Amino acid sequence: MQDIMIDLETLDVLPTSLIMQVGLVRFDATSDTPLANPDTNPDIELYNVELKGQDGTWSEQTLRWWMKQSDSARKGLETPAALPIAEVLGRVQTLAQAEKIKRVWSHGAAFDHPIVIYHLNKLGMGEMCSYRKLRCTRTLFDLFDMGKTNPQILHRADWDAWAQAEDVRRAYQNMK
Repeated sequence: MQDIMIDLETLDVLPTSLIMQVGLVRFDATSDTPLANPDTNPDIELYNVELKGQDGTWSEQTLRWWMKQSDSARKGLETPAALPIAEVLGRVQTLAQAEKIKRVWSHGAAFDHPIVIYHLNKLGMGEMCSYRKLRCTRTLFDLFDMGKTNPQILHRADWDAWAQAEDVRRAYQNMK
């Protein structure tokens, strides 16, 4: 696996946002094989994050937005049990810094990556990975006219990360 997709569920849209959930998918963007979904794929991880101990922001608008999301998305924030932010971001950092990982993706250059980087800096944990590894799905998707993969549970970080990773894989197939 050469790629990681990161998806966050947060309480704000600013780079300083509190993180509620992290989804990670290890995958190979150049593979011809579709990704198994989060229910059966051992390369997909889901972490709920304790709000206690985070130094970040939340917005009333985002909180109201969360209240309008599906029961499945909101219930997904209850299990698995929440872990401390340093533990979860340590896992993100370890994966992102692994030598075999060539690309660290997120859906938009101004959201997931900057939020992770902000919290790593606040915790004094250092960089997430080399800036040369960071990739933006929106830029890639703008190059191709293709439909998007729909996650079974929208706004649950593991399903969103899976759908975005699958779309990256499909975009790479269009380049062949």
